[in-house]
Amino acid sequence: ALAFLPLWPLMAKLLGLYDRDHRALRHLTADEVPGLLAWGAIVTALVALLLPLTPDGDLDGLAIGGLFFAASAAAIGLRSFTRWAWWKRTPPERVGLIGDGQALESVRRKFHVFREMHLEIAAERRIPELGSGPARAAELRALADSVDRIVVAATEVESELIGELKALCRKRAVKLSAVSPLRGKAQPLEPPTRLGDLPILEYNTWDPSRSTLVLKRLFDVIFSAVGLL
Repeated sequence: ALAFLPLWPLMAKLLGLYDRDHRALRHLTADEVPGLLAWGAIVTALVALLLPLTPDGDLDGLAIGGLFFAASAAAIGLRSFTRWAWWKRTPPERVGLIGDGQALESVRRKFHVFREMHLEIAAERRIPELGSGPARAAELRALADSVDRIVVAATEVESELIGELKALCRKRAVKLSAVSPLRGKAQPLEPPTRLGDLPILEYNTWDPSRSTLVLKRLFDVIFSAVGLL
């Protein structure tokens, strides 16, 4: 079964388990338990299917169940510990808030409640004070240069503002999140992320994650070596 160890991190990468902290505003191990259990079940099934191809033969049902529970428990425990240890040695993610009214107050309150999210409000801008035209563009550029993530929380989200922020954040590899103004029956059945009772929309403006860069580098080295041979 040791021959199939590479399957575990490979499947975790394919399921997005290595990219969640890099991508989402809220990243807690408790939120990932269903994904970790699915990962454990998939790789356990693959090992059980592939093991008969090796000289050691196959696994009985009890061993398969034990492998699944051991892998899932180890993943949840080690992931919790590693995230805690990482947060201890790295500064919080700096967040810039843009919004108005009750929506802005609600997000600020959630950030203070969910301290374990490892976020810090570094700057705040109110939409009515941003103005328009070149003055607003300069203000948004200054904000993007000083934070790791921008969160938009407004009673009515202005599509032009989101489009401007999306282009700006993609250029500077700053993460962008927006609190959906939709509530009740109007909100999607499964919003991508939740911050308490607030549905959060995530935009793909970030730079590639470390795990993606490592895989790309390995792919480049292995296939270029094979090509040279």
